[in-house]
Amino acid sequence: MGDALVDRLRLKFPELTRRLEGQPRDVVRAELPFYRRHALVTLTIQTPLPQVLYFLDDGVQLYTLLGDADLAAANARERLQLVPQHAEAYARFALRHGLRVEPVERPDHLLWYSDADENPELRERKEAAIRALRPLRVVMSPEGGFEVTAVIRAGRSLSEHRYRLTLGGVLERRGQQVVAEDVPASAPMR
Repeated sequence: MGDALVDRLRLKFPELTRRLEGQPRDVVRAELPFYRRHALVTLTIQTPLPQVLYFLDDGVQLYTLLGDADLAAANARERLQLVPQHAEAYARFALRHGLRVEPVERPDHLLWYSDADENPELRERKEAAIRALRPLRVVMSPEGGFEVTAVIRAGRSLSEHRYRLTLGGVLERRGQQVVAEDVPASAPMR
């Protein structure tokens, strides 16, 4: 199946042919609980710094996952109607692949500077950042759909972002506030 899937990707996205030429690769197709037809395809091209590309596949159409427009097109084709038991999984998916951000929920989601525990000033900022971390929160919205709250790394700060998630899978920004500044850590790994 892997070779057939790579062949379909090359047909749909001819620019991949040059990137794949002579490179070892791994392709994985994973079902998603919130979609009936679409599956997540992860293509890893094994270069010195591995390249990871994401696609949605319904068996007929392939969509790149490079932002909101790509996700919206797949959701429209799917006629997505989220149910409560899939809302959190979809919110994580939409943040990562639609908005291209990762929720930061635990201290191990950040790569702390090596001297963050030794330097008193950095240790204080690290502790403040750790106190600001929260798990992703998804609750029913009185407006319909869901309310999503996530702590996200933005530059050197952590911000709490609020969204409304529609039943059709659209994340509407509702606001944000900085919860920790000058965090002594590198951005989270994708």
